[in-house]
Amino acid sequence: MIWTDENVRRIVSDQAAQLLRDQHRSLVEAERRHIDLDKDWGMDSLQRMELAAYVNSFFCLFDTSAENYLLADSVLDHWVLKIRQARQENDENLVFFTSGSTGTPKRVRHSLEFLLREAHWLATLLSKPRRIVSMVPAHHMYGFLFTILLPEVWQVPLIRGSKVNHETLTEGTLVVGTPFNWQYIHQSLTGHAPVRCRGVSSAAPLPAGLFNELIRSGIELTEIYGSTETAGLAYRHFPEDPYTLFPYVDPGPDQQSVWLAGKPQPVALPDAIVWLPDRKINVLNRRDGAVSIAGVTIYPAHIQTVLAQSPFVEACDVFVKTLEGDAQLFCTIQLRTPGTAAQEACLRWIKERLTAPEVPRHLYFY
Repeated sequence: MIWTDENVRRIVSDQAAQLLRDQHRSLVEAERRHIDLDKDWGMDSLQRMELAAYVNSFFCLFDTSAENYLLADSVLDHWVLKIRQARQENDENLVFFTSGSTGTPKRVRHSLEFLLREAHWLATLLSKPRRIVSMVPAHHMYGFLFTILLPEVWQVPLIRGSKVNHETLTEGTLVVGTPFNWQYIHQSLTGHAPVRCRGVSSAAPLPAGLFNELIRSGIELTEIYGSTETAGLAYRHFPEDPYTLFPYVDPGPDQQSVWLAGKPQPVALPDAIVWLPDRKINVLNRRDGAVSIAGVTIYPAHIQTVLAQSPFVEACDVFVKTLEGDAQLFCTIQLRTPGTAAQEACLRWIKERLTAPEVPRHLYFY
């Protein structure tokens, strides 16, 4: 059964963690019972309303007549009960939101039948593990497919990523992560002993150097290419290989879109694609100027606009460089009043207004 208490709670808590900018809270506290969103998580009324709006959309609660008014109280288990009651009445569609930093994410509706088809096909692409370790949020497309649906298809247990160690990363374990997570695993674990697990990576390109290092350490990797709008599209096992299309994906009429079986019209691709023979593709740059940092889609132009509004900033420039296959943000800031105090105040101002992936890793003041 897909809509267990645990799965619903994880989807809601992962979105709450995103709103609160506190992923650790989601990984640890969501496993506790009797959580009050106000008292335990410190959500104010506006944050709770924003979370309720998201949950209403994701689970299509207003498509039902169930008693599902979430704002009637702030107890997480009560929300879970109302969501499960609503899905019993209508279990046809889900609405995902594109990740991004502009404040205007796009709503994308998919039928559960469409998503389950992909999950069943992924279950044939990847041999069945004994357990899955999740290092990704369940309310995003990638996390939903691999950590909500696939465990149900395979009937295997799911372990939270906070429990990653040499005891959990063994043969029979499938780790679901982003390049950011795989960098963490590589730096923390692969230098001590071989890591004989399998893994999947998505949400951003996996740098070729890191990809090869993980393979050499004993990890069998599959990289998935896709998007919120399309779900999964293609896969590869080695960084030098092109991607192979999923069997129900075909080029669209203008080669900037794809036909997905079950969809009434072609779906636009977020990236420029080189179409190769034998249902192979190479993925180039994004069309919208976005870049993925730590598995999150961000827009450097938007970040520069925000920074330019700071009372400490006279001028600034935000740009992206690729270092060893890893996209990183750089920023130069001309301060209105140079000095250490102004730098510290400016940095605090930036961290209050940008999410962690949006804050440039390389900041230079002058």
